[in-house]
Amino acid sequence: MAYSCPQSIRGCAVRITRLNECGVPLDPLVPNSRIQFAAFTEVTLSPDTEDGANIVQKNACGQIVIRDKDIPRLLGFDVKLVMSGVPLPALEMLLDATLLHGDTPGDFKGAVLRESKGAAAPNPKMLEVFSKNANRAQCGVGGLGAAVYVQWLLAHTKNWEIDDDLSFSYEDPLTFGLSGYVENNPNWFPSWPAAEFPSYVPGGGDPDGTPTGVAGPVLPNDITADTWTLSDQAAIQAGGPVAWQTVAALPSPLEDCAYVGVANAS
Repeated sequence: MAYSCPQSIRGCAVRITRLNECGVPLDPLVPNSRIQFAAFTEVTLSPDTEDGANIVQKNACGQIVIRDKDIPRLLGFDVKLVMSGVPLPALEMLLDATLLHGDTPGDFKGAVLRESKGAAAPNPKMLEVFSKNANRAQCGVGGLGAAVYVQWLLAHTKNWEIDDDLSFSYEDPLTFGLSGYVENNPNWFPSWPAAEFPSYVPGGGDPDGTPTGVAGPVLPNDITADTWTLSDQAAIQAGGPVAWQTVAALPSPLEDCAYVGVANAS
């Protein structure tokens, strides 16, 4: 089957991964380090660009003798995420909200937003959006395809805050509108790395991502590794801040009010 350009429509899932202060994803077996959910209504990216220098010089007679304009530079993206309902783990991860626990471990009954005026900025997060690929040319015989969805990668996001009103009304449900900033990530790794990726344990792999024979990170049970390759990693680390690839399926499990479980990992 020949490759066909994706036609991205809708937004079907979001995954958020905690990064350390250097932008490296936490080990896949760190509890509460990843969430995958569908409780959102919108993700919007607005480019943040710096205009190129505009150089104009005239002679004494008023004629232009030097004229040059540099190219604009993409610095990053302003990102907006609108979440439906009150997805508590997402608020905790992006806003450093404090979760209020119920009677059963792992259950939550609410949250408290942090007092941010004097608080330190939270560590960055990786955010991924999975959209549907409307190009049916990706489907092969039997209706199966390896490019059913498009995985959009925001390699390094930070500065998340609420930027919409919290409206309690008769007709409309409550939504949380959050805004943040997306920039490149020279230390990027996949959220769910495949076996060829070196371990996150110090000394488990060279800084440039070259495998050293050490086994890759262990993933939680029932989690499928991302299809990013070492070549993709090098390109994303050198570029960014947004990348995308076509994939065959949405991340699983999708749970709007739970972290991805790691307790039963082998």
